[in-house]
Amino acid sequence: LFNDFNEASWTFKLKLTIQSSDVQLSTKTGFTPTNPITVMPGEAYRFSGADWTEYFNFANLNVSGDVQAIVNSGRLPEGFYSFCLQVLDYDTGDPLSDEICANIYIKLQDPPLIVSPACNTIINPVTQVQIPVTWQLFNTVNPNGSVPEFQVTLWELMEKGADPLSAVQNGQALQVFQSDVLTNTFFNYGPSQPLLDMGKTYIYRIQAVDQAGRSYFKNNGFSQYCYFHYGYPVGGTIPDCIAGNSEVG
Repeated sequence: LFNDFNEASWTFKLKLTIQSSDVQLSTKTGFTPTNPITVMPGEAYRFSGADWTEYFNFANLNVSGDVQAIVNSGRLPEGFYSFCLQVLDYDTGDPLSDEICANIYIKLQDPPLIVSPACNTIINPVTQVQIPVTWQLFNTVNPNGSVPEFQVTLWELMEKGADPLSAVQNGQALQVFQSDVLTNTFFNYGPSQPLLDMGKTYIYRIQAVDQAGRSYFKNNGFSQYCYFHYGYPVGGTIPDCIAGNSEVG
């Protein structure tokens, strides 16, 4: 807000400092953005995403601390931060305001937690036509106001004896299905989806996504892998669970 009514307008730029116990980013001395910000007396100027583009360019920042974490993810690590701004004259770089700071806690949202089917479940294709896949979020309130969306992905385990929990990363599973973007925390896998083969093991995972790009989740929104067995394999065996003198009829 420009409060000098003796001037018709003024052009300015900003000095930005973001600091935590792990990282610090600050505008380089002498940096001047391509276009100045022009303000009129008594009128508040509101910043949009485009206004910040040059300020957050690494070439225009002094960065120290855990730099690699920022470079790898493009995000600030979780933690408490001090965000400070100071208004500078666009041409001379002289300060036009005090430095004003706000303390902020940054936290990534937790990814979905799979509820069903439970890992290592055996699905009976004779009695269970649909397979309900359900999950939940612990962070139910989104500060950005956007509604989280989800995708369900299913793989078939291709190598007998492979660990289902690491098979996707090891190239031992074949993707057979991926849902459209969902707004509910459940999905019924049924006859309208690709048919599953009797006796096969299937791996599934949920991803929380925000197509607007405003919400961020740990692990890129991916849940842990989970898996189920679609019936028993043809010619397979069922473990003998007879105890004592019990009889099986």
